[in-house]
Amino acid sequence: QIMPDMNYFVRAFWVIIIGIFISLSGSFKSLQSPKNLVEAYSVKELRLGIGLGISLILLHLVFH
Repeated sequence: QIMPDMNYFVRAFWVIIIGIFISLSGSFKSLQSPKNLVEAYSVKELRLGIGLGISLILLHLVFH
């Protein structure tokens, strides 16, 4: 295991950031606008996405 003394949350942060970078690095040429990343197909999906985002922020605040 690489860097066994690293905190779990710091390790998870780096894994998430590297994963996002890898997934977006191939799509930079075809991406016209950052709004395309968060485009909702219906109002119901938009509301569910906003609710999920708010719940993640609340969970972060409660457990930190």
